[in-house]
Amino acid sequence: MEITEVVTDSLGHVLNSFYICQACRIVDRDDDRIIVGHPCSNCGVPSPAGRSYFRSPVFSLIDLMQEFYHAKHDKQVDTVRAHLDSTHNPRLAVVIFFVSLREALLVYFLNELMGAHRLPDGVCERLMADNNSHSKRLENLFPSLVGIKWKEAISELSKTSTLDYRKLDRSITEIVRWRNTFLHQGYKVAIKAEMAEGCMRNIWPLLNLYVELHNRFVYPIFQEEKKAYNNPLLESPKKPALA
Repeated sequence: MEITEVVTDSLGHVLNSFYICQACRIVDRDDDRIIVGHPCSNCGVPSPAGRSYFRSPVFSLIDLMQEFYHAKHDKQVDTVRAHLDSTHNPRLAVVIFFVSLREALLVYFLNELMGAHRLPDGVCERLMADNNSHSKRLENLFPSLVGIKWKEAISELSKTSTLDYRKLDRSITEIVRWRNTFLHQGYKVAIKAEMAEGCMRNIWPLLNLYVELHNRFVYPIFQEEKKAYNNPLLESPKKPALA
């Protein structure tokens, strides 16, 4: 599938192909999970119903990227107006929505990870508030929760994936740099068509990256917890004492 050629269909709907097993918590692309009773290929538990891994805001952002990517770029309007008015500069909108997508996916992953660790809601809120920017969450919160730094994680995942997440990370860094430059210099900086196209092509590997991050760091937590409950030789999670 050529992602930039999807025009009439909702791109968000087309890419909504990742499902999570409600029993073992593995994420894959087995769309038969929508069939009630379909056994999970990982744990064998029958599916109660298909459950998408990513939430609707993710696909809403993708649909917005698609809409603005295919919007006509009016070359006849005044140059200054073209860069200040997003209706005449759809490329800028594509970049902004892509950066928002990248930030939303990290927030979702971190919240999911903290939930798997069963951190109290107040602790989760404090951790997110103390790391209130994407860079802080990537550089400080991520390694404190998974045990390794971001670049180490994507390098590790790239070794066993058909996708090069290190290349993806470099591309995103460049896109963010251009976005920030535009925010500081405004219409003096043009968003090139190649950058908007790069954002579109990065959607698929970005979604795959967060699926692999889930399977690498979140899924094992649920497996260890399950073992603790099922094996009497292992210490089961302690229930809170009654007041």
